[in-house]
Amino acid sequence: HKLGYAFDFQERTMVAATMRKVEIESEVEVLEYTKEESEVVDVLVSAFGDTEEESKVLIDFNTQTPNRHLMVAYLQGEVVGTVTVVEEGEKLWATGLAVHENARNNGVATSLLNWSKNEANRMGKTSVYLDVETDNTQALSIYERAGFTTVSNTHFYTRSLLK
Repeated sequence: HKLGYAFDFQERTMVAATMRKVEIESEVEVLEYTKEESEVVDVLVSAFGDTEEESKVLIDFNTQTPNRHLMVAYLQGEVVGTVTVVEEGEKLWATGLAVHENARNNGVATSLLNWSKNEANRMGKTSVYLDVETDNTQALSIYERAGFTTVSNTHFYTRSLLK
């Protein structure tokens, strides 16, 4: 508890180059969000443990903020995942990547990551970046297999009210 602050969590920033198009070997189809609110809410609640209200706020933010694009992953006609891509200079950030617990181990996350790399390439961006909490070992493994490498680690602290 140095100076009234306590360690909260640690996050890695990871990057993947987008120099060439990646073949997506999957039945997952990625489309821009239109009106799938209830299905995307289900994915976010399942993946992150968010409330329905928190999920709706996130959807509104991602669909109403310039340079943010909410994408929806379909597998066999069902909404199974989501990612938001954010344009920032030469970078494209992938954020809020979520896969419904019932659709895991079907390549949905990898398809969303590869779609993001292809989208960055199409837009003329050099890299895709993402942040991930370091204790999320399952996500770290998926990101590393998809070609992402760690470029920085950030420690987050909270102010302790106890003296």
